[in-house]
Amino acid sequence: MPSPRLDGQESGRPHGWLIAAIWLVTFLVYSPTINHGFINFDDPPFVIENPMVNGGLNWAGIGQAFVSAPARNWQPLTWMTHMLDCSLYGLAPWGHHLGNVLLHSCNAALLFLLMTRITGSIKRSLVVAALFALHPLRVESVAWITSRKDVLSGCFWMLSMLAYASYVRGGPRRHWAYLLSLGSFALGLMSKSTVIMLPVVLLLLDWWPLRRLHWSNAKALILEKIPFFVTSAMAALLVIKSHSPSPEDPVVVYLPLVARLQHAVVSYLLYLSKFFVPVNLAVFYPHPGWHPLWLLLASGLGILALSILAFRFGKRHPSFLVGWFWFLASLLPSVGLIDFGDHSIADRFSYLTLIGLAITLVWLGADLGSGWGISVKHKCLAAVIGLVGCALLTSLQINCWRSTEQLFRHTASVTGPNELANIQLGVALFENGKEDEARQAFEAAAKAAPGSGRGYYHMGAIQLKLGRNEEAVGAFQSAVTLQPNRADFYFGLATAQLGAGMLAEAALSFQQTLYLVPQHAEAHLKLGNLFYGADHYAEANTHFRAYLRLRPQEADAHNNVASLLFAEGKLAEAIPFYREALRLNPQHKEALQNFDALLKIQAGQPVR
Repeated sequence: MPSPRLDGQESGRPHGWLIAAIWLVTFLVYSPTINHGFINFDDPPFVIENPMVNGGLNWAGIGQAFVSAPARNWQPLTWMTHMLDCSLYGLAPWGHHLGNVLLHSCNAALLFLLMTRITGSIKRSLVVAALFALHPLRVESVAWITSRKDVLSGCFWMLSMLAYASYVRGGPRRHWAYLLSLGSFALGLMSKSTVIMLPVVLLLLDWWPLRRLHWSNAKALILEKIPFFVTSAMAALLVIKSHSPSPEDPVVVYLPLVARLQHAVVSYLLYLSKFFVPVNLAVFYPHPGWHPLWLLLASGLGILALSILAFRFGKRHPSFLVGWFWFLASLLPSVGLIDFGDHSIADRFSYLTLIGLAITLVWLGADLGSGWGISVKHKCLAAVIGLVGCALLTSLQINCWRSTEQLFRHTASVTGPNELANIQLGVALFENGKEDEARQAFEAAAKAAPGSGRGYYHMGAIQLKLGRNEEAVGAFQSAVTLQPNRADFYFGLATAQLGAGMLAEAALSFQQTLYLVPQHAEAHLKLGNLFYGADHYAEANTHFRAYLRLRPQEADAHNNVASLLFAEGKLAEAIPFYREALRLNPQHKEALQNFDALLKIQAGQPVR
């Protein structure tokens, strides 16, 4: 393998102090996040309120991580690292943040080692690794505990490529290096599925800088990577299976294929712009649905032109071709072709993809600079200025992640009308005791998405928490009017109506909830209680039994059925349900009292 030179400097292995330096600088830049708390956006369901995770690392949790895909994310290795954090630090957020910072710092050092190993250029490799480490787009992946999957999968991506480089160099242990590369890839897929395009990137590296790929051996190199592609296919099937909708999920509207295609094209331009102008970054960018025709044409023509240029100058500047198609290929799973959510793009999706752009920028810039007669001194100065600028912008962006309120204030201010940002801001403001500001945020959310109803839903939720049931009914009714197919909206309305004493209306709203989601456990429970209170035992029995089927491990579920049978005089039938309730919760007060009363009645003793 040829060893390219940079500005006359001899190629070689990086000094250990350089590897340590880039690790240390990366750690210091991101270390302020260790003092941050949890973000009330995915952190609760992923870590704080997730019993599989907050119970710590144990065999039961490990098994669940592999088979149940909590939060519809099949990423067992990521779940296990969250469990390990809980075992080590409990729910102290500093420990969870520390894990992300350490992993990202290691990834920067691994990328530097990888680039020097496969290119032989120390200076250029150092700039690529530093640009990867310090670019503001990295902040979301490091500062957000939920984004552990990005930094963890990135670590295995780097390890897989390093092992692949060892395999290519040959030697008596090259087959072990191949297996190590494949194994690291599999671990990366178990951390986050978006590393699925690694086999394609390995083929690109075969072209440059490994210089193995030629038309004569292309087939052999593709066959060599069949195990990688098979592993990718298996991971894709697991992801598809884990993303099957849950019965209690709200209705999700998917864009037609044409809309997803046009958004995918525009997404590439959006990520390019964020790479070169990393300002106004946000945790959530609203999806516009459809883009203006001019933007679609500009994006499509831009991608086509750059791809043609990459092919045109691929022999003279192979880094251009490899870096550009690294970007195109690795971003493909994240541009919205398959899954459609509320987001347009996400900074975290660029964690590994923009390495390709960094390689192109550094190598092409250095080559062109030499051709234009720019001295080594001036090129180094330009690199230093660029990296210092990135570090400063990164520090400013890290500051936005200090709290949920600050994060979503920033997001709402830089993205324009943003329903989700205003809703999350409203929730954070309410939790901080700022009720009036929270109401204003929810009103802004309702204006940002007039047909959604989620702003009104959250207005109703805070009114419900404040005990203002009548006002909550009005807000929930507005939400239901806008989106009558949302079971969660009807459930909120029913709960508010129940609190306001509107029992008949509440029963109808609970029934509508169950019409939309027949297995809504809480709706069955509430409706069963309503019927039980009205002495409609047959209807109550239907819903209590349904709740028991859905929540068989809850003592309340068994106690409800037992109490209903007791009320109907079916004492013998009630006994096993009381016993199961007490087995699940020996301190269940109502079950203890009722079971004691039942046994006394059976024995002919007086009941006090």
